Amino acid sequence: MPGLAFVEESLDYYERKLFGRPVLRVPHPSFLRWTKTHLFTDPVKAAIVDELEIPQLSFTDLEAMVRQEEELDPDCLVATGVRAEDSPIRMMALRKYGPITLSKKKWHPIWDWSKTEVVDAIAKEGLKFSAEYQWMKRSFNGIHVGYLCPIKKNAPTASQHATCGPRPCRWHACDRGRLSAF
Repeated sequence: MPGLAFVEESLDYYERKLFGRPVLRVPHPSFLRWTKTHLFTDPVKAAIVDELEIPQLSFTDLEAMVRQEEELDPDCLVATGVRAEDSPIRMMALRKYGPITLSKKKWHPIWDWSKTEVVDAIAKEGLKFSAEYQWMKRSFNGIHVGYLCPIKKNAPTASQHATCGPRPCRWHACDRGRLSAF
């Protein structure tokens, strides 16, 4: 989700402290789909979106575009932060196929790490976590109630940006495990 202050602050920190260069920002495939299907879009903006002819890109498409933009070898593998402990489905897939998938040009270097091992490794390097780790079990990853309710509580301006754009948005029911905006 472009423009969320807590995300931009984290990216700025990692650009200065870790990478020494700007982090290339690309849209998440879901964001493109949400935009294209007018999720949280008023009718006037929907007409503008329709004129843009937004493509539906996959992770594979975006990864190829990043390789090209960064002048990397087209067969360069993408490293992810996927861990087997993240979900039963990931665990089964990693056990069956392993941490390297050459056909998808991906590898998962921390696939067998626990969350504690990840946290300890980051702390050992003297790096800080992004703000959302104080509010959630993992980094911001979509418009699910498990992400939006903590953002609403801890970064109210960002929560409006994430769901309603610049127009006023009222929220309720976060404390009951669901979220409604109206």
